[in-house]
Amino acid sequence: MYYSKAVISDSIFTRYAVKHGVTLTKRNRTLDFVMIKFDYDYIGENESECIKADELRTLYYENGINITWKQYDKDGKGIEGKRQTIEYKMLYRTTGKAKQGDCVFCRADLHDIMLKYLTMNLFDIIPDVQGAKIVELSAYAPLITVTAKKYIHIPLDNIFVVKDESVSCYKNAHIVKYKKYNIKNKNGEEEYKEECYVERNVKDTPITNTIWDGMGIISEELFPNDMEGFIYCRSHFFKSCLFRGDIQQYFKDYYKDDYDAAYSTDMFGRRLKVSDIKVIVSDNSLKWLKFTETMSKECTNEKAFAYYEKIMKKDGEIFEIVKDAHASKYGEWQRMSFQMNNTLLTTNENTLTRIVQPSIDYFNKLKTNANAFVDFLSVTSPNMCSINNVLIDMYRANPDVERWNYFKNKRAKILSKFKIERLQQGKLLQKGDNLTICGNVIALLKKVTGQKDFLNEGCFDVMDNAIQCYTTQFAEDEYIAGFRNPHNSPNNIVHLYNVYPAELIKYFPKLGKNVVVINGIGTDVQERLNSQDLDSDTIYATNQSDIVKLAEEAYIKYPTIVNGINKSSNIYDKSMKLYAIMDNNISASQMDVGESSNLAQRALSYWFDGECKEEELEDIFIICAVLAQCAIDSSKRTFEVTPSKEINRLARKDCMKKPYPKFYAEIQKYKNRKKNNYKEIEKRYSGDNVKSMNCPMDIIFNIIEENTLDLRKDKSLNTKTNKRDADYIDFSYDKDKVNRSQFKKITSIISDYYKDIEDINKKESKEENINESEKLIAYNECVNKLKNLTIKNDTLKMLISKAFNDNKYAPLRDSILIMLYDT
Repeated sequence: MYYSKAVISDSIFTRYAVKHGVTLTKRNRTLDFVMIKFDYDYIGENESECIKADELRTLYYENGINITWKQYDKDGKGIEGKRQTIEYKMLYRTTGKAKQGDCVFCRADLHDIMLKYLTMNLFDIIPDVQGAKIVELSAYAPLITVTAKKYIHIPLDNIFVVKDESVSCYKNAHIVKYKKYNIKNKNGEEEYKEECYVERNVKDTPITNTIWDGMGIISEELFPNDMEGFIYCRSHFFKSCLFRGDIQQYFKDYYKDDYDAAYSTDMFGRRLKVSDIKVIVSDNSLKWLKFTETMSKECTNEKAFAYYEKIMKKDGEIFEIVKDAHASKYGEWQRMSFQMNNTLLTTNENTLTRIVQPSIDYFNKLKTNANAFVDFLSVTSPNMCSINNVLIDMYRANPDVERWNYFKNKRAKILSKFKIERLQQGKLLQKGDNLTICGNVIALLKKVTGQKDFLNEGCFDVMDNAIQCYTTQFAEDEYIAGFRNPHNSPNNIVHLYNVYPAELIKYFPKLGKNVVVINGIGTDVQERLNSQDLDSDTIYATNQSDIVKLAEEAYIKYPTIVNGINKSSNIYDKSMKLYAIMDNNISASQMDVGESSNLAQRALSYWFDGECKEEELEDIFIICAVLAQCAIDSSKRTFEVTPSKEINRLARKDCMKKPYPKFYAEIQKYKNRKKNNYKEIEKRYSGDNVKSMNCPMDIIFNIIEENTLDLRKDKSLNTKTNKRDADYIDFSYDKDKVNRSQFKKITSIISDYYKDIEDINKKESKEENINESEKLIAYNECVNKLKNLTIKNDTLKMLISKAFNDNKYAPLRDSILIMLYDT
């Protein structure tokens, strides 16, 4: 177990908490909440005292936890002998945090009021019986705890709610199912078995899209001026990706002279004047509808809405904006993933070289062109707390510093990291971007206006070899390849055809280049993209010609995978013991997502290496695609299959007992490089345990190795190094004008910061998930101590001089430069 003080980010929940008893320090920290991570067992002095992480969670969920904190003075120094013990109770976890093993505990005397607010009092009134909806409650109550980029006021009287529509097409599909059966073993004894299997090429399989699942439309007049495309909004039991559209112009064109007197009735029976409608959503954005029987004695949607409306109006009808559209930091380029690359249906080296070449050219230019390197730093570096910002301004002030030894060493280290972390990890650059998926918005407008033929949208046609879409990211009539994570199979690749429908251009003129409207009427897009929905899901889209051709082949020849595994019954009640069991299961599912992907990549590699002929291997990566779905959805629902058991069963098959692909071994070694048992991991992925396969990613890996520049070998491309860095920066200062007391204070503060970062980095070697928030806390504390100091020029020069010329301060060099630059 690991715990840390909570850093309070701005959200609907934290604004409420601060007004209702939670206290903050000047540094925006609090002891009223604590984040507890259940990743580790408790190791006692003897075996009987050891407690497993799962048992620790149950213990603390049921009984709470007392934590004793040190107390600090105004300078951040610990006060000897001063301690404060606080009792905490489990409050909530976000679905993402639960998958990482994390949970937020709250000071016991604040717990009940915070829980009531988070759950809209539903926790207290949900019956405490088996089947209680605690899975859903735990998933949706924390929606208001996510960090807000901005807030928006949307009166409920301006929100029109429609019933979502499910539309099916009938196609050849692979259906993954689950079975339980008894079989006699070699000793004649009956054994119980359970496993997934694939029903292949099932003709006329109904494949269903929910065409507005998690999305909506927001009017031009309400959309924030400083954002574009869409805003992803959250509030109490509400989340919806709202796409920017001219709702009122559509109504004016449809109703014509009757516009001013026109009304429409939504699914709750509310008769709204169309000129008042500013937002349109479907019922799938309203997560509170899952609790209708609790919110309403009559069990009606209308009464449940009244319950919800009362809470929202009391809270000011405020929604958080947590995401909006943004373009790639690489300009017209965006990165793929090794999972995408390794499903491309080719092992032709010439084809793969063309696919890799833009990334090789980009990397080699960074090696040989200082301007390109500095531009790279400017788009990839954070705004604060980065030595890269110092390097950028140093170069722009004096381009000759590219010959400076310090600059060259930094450049070499940064580009080596880029090669290892990006290129060798399969993050290849292609023209395109990650586009947020929008559904059939014209059909949605037609439904609001009561048009019975609303599914006959008139924007898209159904094609055999592609799905039609609309995005200004690409030209009209252009074909596009699309991928969505989790991506485990060629059966998950989509082939798109870009059209420019007149109605979309007219009524959605400001969607921007980072949104794609994909036709969900009469297509298989959502199952094809591995259970895609529309609450800000993205698709990686590129028009690279080879990838597009391979996407078409995949779409035509490799049937869409359908999840045919049944959901299981809810075993949970409201006891904290079962809450803990639920969260332990969800936490374990995060590993299942990764393991299913890893297993799929190995099966794909062996399948390619065997010339794509072995059906058993194909079944494995098809099943893994569905297991990833089940694992991801575990925070909201449960299935018959236990993904971890099925993954282990598949991994034990004889066809999987082969050496690891080279690229896979290198990725595993890199990913696990900070683990305590790294030597064991390195041994597992080395020597005879590894083989170069005839699969896309191994071929790509070799192409990168052979074609990226190594300036240690290509010395003719090296710039001359000047050994004396002082020739490029004036380090001289007047000793008599230096404030030595201030110099000592500054170096002491920065030294403490450096030690804090070192301690965090050591902790990261034991942590699978790096806690960047702790580094940010250390950084902000250092900045706060320095920002009010007035540093004279000679003292500043002495700090820089010592950083470069005095070995005593060499370890602090980057920290000194960062802090002087940022403050």
